[in-house]
Amino acid sequence: MRLIVFIAFAVSGCAGAIQVGPAAPDNDPVVIGQGIDPKSEIIVYRASEVGLLTGIASAPALLLDGRAVGTCRFGQPLRIRLAAGNYTVSAITQGGEENQWVVVEDGTTTHLRCGVFAAPSLAPKPRLERVDATTASREAGL
Repeated sequence: MRLIVFIAFAVSGCAGAIQVGPAAPDNDPVVIGQGIDPKSEIIVYRASEVGLLTGIASAPALLLDGRAVGTCRFGQPLRIRLAAGNYTVSAITQGGEENQWVVVEDGTTTHLRCGVFAAPSLAPKPRLERVDATTASREAGL
């Protein structure tokens, strides 16, 4: 009996961990612009993840200075073109909120990786972290 319980537990644990993400670079991001010719941008993307189905299935809402700008989804990066200045980018799920304060200088690009923390919960906490251009290129083809 113990062997059957152990096998059922082991198989259910393996079936719950999956990997999702784009197989190719994200060449067609959603673009949100401000101003006539914004020269700076913030790019938010979601890299491939391995985790529980509940975490991978969630898509954190993305806000720029408290205004909804989209969601954090696999294969759908968000390119926000804007003027130089100070901004707050937020990722929100039912499990919490994560904020990144971004100082955007004229003509620069800031990359943020978005996702959720692996947790056995129906409402995982969001994750939002600044990465360099090389990492963003490797993970999402940006």
